[in-house]
Amino acid sequence: FFLIAFVIMVRVGVLGVGTISRCVLEGICTAFSMGESVEGVETSILISARSSANSSVLKTMFSDYIEIREDNKQIVEECDWIIVSVRPEQVSELCKDLTFREDQIILNFVSACLSEEEAKKVFSPATNIVRISPYPCSKNRLGPVLVLNSKCEKLDEFLGLFGDVVKVDTMDQFISMQSGSCFMAPFYQALESITTWLESENIERETASLFVGSLVHAFAFDAKAQGPKGYAEITAESQTKGGMNEQAVNHLKDAKAFDALQEALAGLVARVKNK
Repeated sequence: FFLIAFVIMVRVGVLGVGTISRCVLEGICTAFSMGESVEGVETSILISARSSANSSVLKTMFSDYIEIREDNKQIVEECDWIIVSVRPEQVSELCKDLTFREDQIILNFVSACLSEEEAKKVFSPATNIVRISPYPCSKNRLGPVLVLNSKCEKLDEFLGLFGDVVKVDTMDQFISMQSGSCFMAPFYQALESITTWLESENIERETASLFVGSLVHAFAFDAKAQGPKGYAEITAESQTKGGMNEQAVNHLKDAKAFDALQEALAGLVARVKNK
């Protein structure tokens, strides 16, 4: 007698192919193209033709890994893990005609403005709802993937294909971490401020931009290397007593620039919790 083992493969589908989910899919498919995958998870991902522009681009870029279905119902019927990536106000309309299964895992990319209670209602009878916050840098397989409620090692491994998985234990922690990531636009605005200041100092914009970008790339490398210990040490190391970096950081402290940053982040937490 011969025993034949059947491996049930997990199929992944995506509802809503906007900017974030497109970036995530680019990261995942890039990993697939480099021979990286997760055992037991298929390397073909189903997306809907409804998001026609992004769907078409992804199909063109990754024809071996992207399959297009005509509507969302087909995706829900055929898949085991469902990525939901739409704006909070679109979730009810998206899900009203869809029938989820109890055994499915919902990868909830929707903003934290959609509460846990609301998520349970719209994705019922599915109960395994994992809240995830990826970022645009996922397309380059960089940056954090913020995760709440994951109890599946295989899912964590899958999420690790496009970033560094960072898990939290409570919704309050998730909201604070997600708000903490919103220094992205202020960060880029700071770089633009430095660039325009250099222009005012008679530096060509192209030269200034290349210089600032290269400098920040190096800063980011050192920041990532700090790991879990925080940034007080590297902040101190980056200053010489009586030097120019010390003068710059003290000026910003005196102007309460860093206090203003924390106030901005606290305001985001309050906005989500008091929506």
